[in-house]
Amino acid sequence: MKLKPLASNMTQLTLNNDTVVLFSYETPVAALTEEGYVRTSHKWSPTTTRHINKWLDGVKATEKPQEFFDSLTMKSKIREKIIEKSGASQEWAKDHLIII
Repeated sequence: MKLKPLASNMTQLTLNNDTVVLFSYETPVAALTEEGYVRTSHKWSPTTTRHINKWLDGVKATEKPQEFFDSLTMKSKIREKIIEKSGASQEWAKDHLIII
């Protein structure tokens, strides 16, 4: 995983499966997945809306429920714990570990 601060209270997290997640404050609110760009359908603050729009930079994004974004980051945390505890490599996990 790679964490990249973009602006005040705006952070981008690249997961090991190459999914990129935008956080506004501590909340995941948009992402770039293998399906394309997605954004939360939940209406947060005007600042969070600006963060999302700035990150998308005019790109059309499909709306998904907030639970989708919460799940993205939770699955990543579970995956990292499994890899850490098992001693498996990131490459092996990428090819063999599926968390539903």
